[in-house]
Amino acid sequence: MALILRVLETESTDSEAVYRALVALGNMAHAAQKHEGSIPESELGEIKQCLQALPKTFPEERVRSVSQEISTLL
Repeated sequence: MALILRVLETESTDSEAVYRALVALGNMAHAAQKHEGSIPESELGEIKQCLQALPKTFPEERVRSVSQEISTLL
């Protein structure tokens, strides 16, 4: 999770890297929900901030869409 967050927080030019990191994050959130696990509270705040900021930095529909889907899983 830490590596995914690092990519999401630091990448500012490569939308493909961000999109792939978002998909990985979505898979982790889905797995946590499906298996009655949870994402640590300490990371939820960072994740939510990234999900709000990334569509502004990368105004692509795919980034916006996957960010919204992940938000519903949290």
